[in-house]
Formats: sequence, C-alpha cells, structure tokens
Amino acid sequence: MREPQIKEKLKTAIELYKKTKDKRAGEVIEHLTKILSTSKARNSLLDYAKHVYPGYKDPAHIKLIAKNLEALEKNEINRLAVFMPPRHGKSMLCSEFFQHGI
Repeated sequence: MREPQIKEKLKTAIELYKKTKDKRAGEVIEHLTKILSTSKARNSLLDYAKHVYPGYKDPAHIKLIAKNLEALEKNEINRLAVFMPPRHGKSMLCSEFFQHGI
C-alpha cells in the first residue's frame, strides 16, 4: 500500500471513529499510523531515526547532516567528513542510524 492510500484510509478511519467511537476503528487508526510511520522511515534518514528512537530531535545541524548523508548514499557526493563538538548527535546519526537505515 502506498502512502497516499494509507493516508486516505486513515482519514476515513478517523471520520468513522469520530462518528461511532468504535474501539475497532481506533485500533485501525493505530495500525494505519504505524504503517504510515514505517513507510516514511523507508524514504528518509530522519524519519527512520524518529521511527526507531521516538522523541529524536532534529535541529538544523542534524537536518543538514542527514541531507548530506542521503546525498552520499545516492552518490551525489563522493565523500563526507563531519566535524562537530561532542554531544551534538553526529555519532548517533552517522554511525547508528545511517548504517542501519541504508
């Protein structure tokens, strides 16, 4: 199922839940939300990081690193060196999420 189809089914399930408050519709909403999250995680490094590590923050410097890592993966750039002070998230993004996400 593609992302637009999932979103349409999710919208329908939410409308049904609002009308009926049916527990099964709520379960369908949860299931479709998980599918949508997984679908997004397959397409973006940051979405993957957020899927694997709920609450993962993505400030501007992390977005920039992720953008360049994705360019590296697509062979748009040949090399990438990341230099930042400790505790800024570079190791988690580059060494953990990037290696598992590709």
